[in-house]
Amino acid sequence: MRPACFALVLLLGLAADAAAQGACAGGSDRPRVRVLTDPIEFRPPGVADFRSGFVFSDPVRVRVTARGGPSRPWDLCLAGVSPDFGGGKPLADLQWQVEGDAGWTSVDTADRLVTSGGGNTQVVLRFRSLLRFETDAPGAYEARLRFAVAGR
Repeated sequence: MRPACFALVLLLGLAADAAAQGACAGGSDRPRVRVLTDPIEFRPPGVADFRSGFVFSDPVRVRVTARGGPSRPWDLCLAGVSPDFGGGKPLADLQWQVEGDAGWTSVDTADRLVTSGGGNTQVVLRFRSLLRFETDAPGAYEARLRFAVAGR
């Protein structure tokens, strides 16, 4: 049985510069993005969570407010700031999905396109952390995430 001192915290931040890569690079008029829930905490996982292989966080709501009119298209991207959670737990153990979509995507340090849209929109994301009896030491883990938005 795992001790109850295993904790995960996501600290969310916003990309404040033009260093975003991929779909979120460029764009002369960046829309604004606001993370409505910060930080996101995972409940301490129990034996059943380790058996299932993951634990979930509460949903994360990201509001994109477009500049330049209500139909202005944009891309929303997500990246991790560091390659691990600390304690040797790889960042790839943190996965996300847009609520209602199938499949999960591992977080890494490169910007990944979350979704594209236009105008003012709220995007709901779900996060989970993979768990392994063999390698996850009891302790507190922390991951910093960056959201970036680029107008098109």
